[in-house]
Amino acid sequence: MIKNKLKIFFITEKNITDNIILIDGQDFIHLSKVLRYKVGDKIICKTFTGFSHQCEIEKINQKNISCKILTSQKISQEKKNYTKIFLCIPRLEILSSIVMKITELGVDELQCIFSERSYLKKSSKFNLERFKKISLESLKQCGRDIPLLIKPAIHLTSITKKDLGNNNVNLLLWECEQKNKIEQIKLKNRINLFIGSEGGISQQEKSFLTEKLNFQSVSLSQNILRVETAVLFSLSKIL
Repeated sequence: MIKNKLKIFFITEKNITDNIILIDGQDFIHLSKVLRYKVGDKIICKTFTGFSHQCEIEKINQKNISCKILTSQKISQEKKNYTKIFLCIPRLEILSSIVMKITELGVDELQCIFSERSYLKKSSKFNLERFKKISLESLKQCGRDIPLLIKPAIHLTSITKKDLGNNNVNLLLWECEQKNKIEQIKLKNRINLFIGSEGGISQQEKSFLTEKLNFQSVSLSQNILRVETAVLFSLSKIL
C-alpha cells in the first residue's frame, strides 16, 4: 500500500524497546481496523520528549502493532516566542473547540482557571485527560511537532509570577479597556494572555491581575466578543 503522506502517531517512551515501537490502544485500532495498514507500510511516531521516528510495520498482533525504527531525529524546539493562555473555564463544549484550535495555531501552554464567573468552580469536575485527548487528536491532524501543554486547572488567585516566566509581556483581554489596543503592545519572548469566561472577570479579579501580577489590560474590538472569538482574534494579532 502506497501512502502519499506518512501518518503521524504520538507515543510515550515506554512504547520503545531497543529499536522497536509497540503501538496499542486506540491508535492500534485506528491503524489496523480503520486505516487497514499492512506489514511493510511506514508511519511516523513522535514522542512527547521531542523525537520523531520513521518506522516500518513489522508485525500486526491481536492487541498491538510492532514497528521497526528506520530513522530517528531530534525535533527542533526553537521558537521565536512562547505563548501561554490563561483561560477562565467556559462551557465545556466551547473549551473543547478552543483546545483544538489553539493546538493547530501553535500555542505552547494552556492554563485553565477557576474564577467567580467561570463555568466550573471546582477541580474535581475538571476532566484534564479529556482535553489532553482532544488536543492529541488535533495534534495528529495538523502535524505539529511539539504538543500543547495543558496544566491542571487552578484558581485565579493561585497564579504566581513564577507561572508567568521570564522576559514576558502579560496581556489581559478586558472588554472595558478603551485606551490600550493589543496590536499596539510591544511583544517579548514570552506572551501570557489572560482571557475571561462568558461573563468576563470581576473588578476585584482584574485588580489582582493588574496590580499583583503586572497584567496590562488591552482591548480587541469595540464589540464584546464571545470567548472562542476572542481567543482566535487575539492569537491572530500576536502569533
